[in-house]
Amino acid sequence: MPKPGANRVLPEAELPVAGTLEELERKHISNVLRRLNGNRMAAAKALGISRRSLYRRLERYQMVDVVPVRRGSARSS
Repeated sequence: MPKPGANRVLPEAELPVAGTLEELERKHISNVLRRLNGNRMAAAKALGISRRSLYRRLERYQMVDVVPVRRGSARSS
């Protein structure tokens, strides 16, 4: 059974102002990548999209270098 008022339409004054859908998607992708330390494979899985789709979005939003990918070992001798 739906909650009372679940289908209520909010007046414009009560709608959250967060930007465009593209801005929200860009921020979400950025947050997921940061949370996963730039691991694009894990980010794609967390976002529910293919790795290729993630790369396309990164290119579209000019986010290719948002979180640099570390290569090799960070250990010092």
